[in-house]
Amino acid sequence: MVIYKKYFYVFLFLVTLSLCGIIGFNYYIDSANQFSRTEAFSTKVTRMLLDKKEVMVRTNFNERLLQKKMLSKIPHRPDVLVLGSSHSLAITQDLFAPLSFYNASVSNAELEDDMALYYVYQKRNWQPKVVVICVDPWILDPDFAAVFNGKKATQQWKSSLLFEYINAKKLILGTNDLTYYDEQVSGSFDKYSQLLSVDLLESSASTLLFDSVIHSIAPNYYDDCRSCNILRPDGSRILSKQQESTTLAEADLSVAKLIQNLQLSTQTYKKYSSVDPIYKDTFEKFIHYLKSKNVIIIFYLPPLEPLAYSHIIEENPNYQSTKEMEKYFISVASRYHLKVIGSYNPAKAGLTGNDFVDGSHLKAEGIYKVFLGHPFL
Repeated sequence: MVIYKKYFYVFLFLVTLSLCGIIGFNYYIDSANQFSRTEAFSTKVTRMLLDKKEVMVRTNFNERLLQKKMLSKIPHRPDVLVLGSSHSLAITQDLFAPLSFYNASVSNAELEDDMALYYVYQKRNWQPKVVVICVDPWILDPDFAAVFNGKKATQQWKSSLLFEYINAKKLILGTNDLTYYDEQVSGSFDKYSQLLSVDLLESSASTLLFDSVIHSIAPNYYDDCRSCNILRPDGSRILSKQQESTTLAEADLSVAKLIQNLQLSTQTYKKYSSVDPIYKDTFEKFIHYLKSKNVIIIFYLPPLEPLAYSHIIEENPNYQSTKEMEKYFISVASRYHLKVIGSYNPAKAGLTGNDFVDGSHLKAEGIYKVFLGHPFL
């Protein structure tokens, strides 16, 4: 019995040592630039963007911290501010010339991200002339966000924008939030629990072999890098040339994977994209606040790829209420006299499968199709 007990303690010690090793390795290698390197990474990229350089990134990074830094340091007030997810990151200044412009979108953005980043902007005593809000169907339903983007991709605002969101609520809703520390603990747990992720471990190991993370634009490398994204000084993010040349067959293949993932996710999803009344109230108060400042507001409804829309929205009963989401946003726009651009339905937006990189992200040509020809002012 004593021998078994001894083996148990040895086993427990080895497991603990292994876990600590994984955590330490992931933290210090930090392939996702979320931990030991996040501050240095975001500072370096911010400096390059403020110097009007385009920056190519080959890895994940803390987008929210970068956008917070940029909004705090850009030298001139942008007339146009874009808030939203990766679906709106491809919106560039060209579409709003000659107005000055900044795109503050972040991947998997939720309503909290939009409000927090707006707060960073207005904290400088700035008010935009135009705000474009990408109204994804999940921004008023956290459960749908967890299904469509994956649980790990939700509530990322807690680790980088919690303070700003709390202050945005005070500014816009007039409420004093007493849950700051609870949310801070929750956000820290969500963030640091990633250090035990096998995916992060594999990525960290790859980082040891492939060192280049940030580049100024190098045309030949840019042409060959399918996984690269290019960050622009106006806050937008454009795709590599390989991504822009995605064929219809390749886009459909990514749609098939998306459909498969959503079918698995719906096993635990019960509400199927319903409007959360608390989020609805917060969203409308945000719109009311912007209107009170004489801001021109544009809703952008990001289209899905035709095959994705057909299989996910029209044929899958679990997501039928996404159409109700679109009706709701249009009704809010009508009530507040706002402009609406796009539609979740690609046919209404005049798009085909050739305009998409995957199930929900447009090529530059697709973005231009949706936005060009609309008088913004």
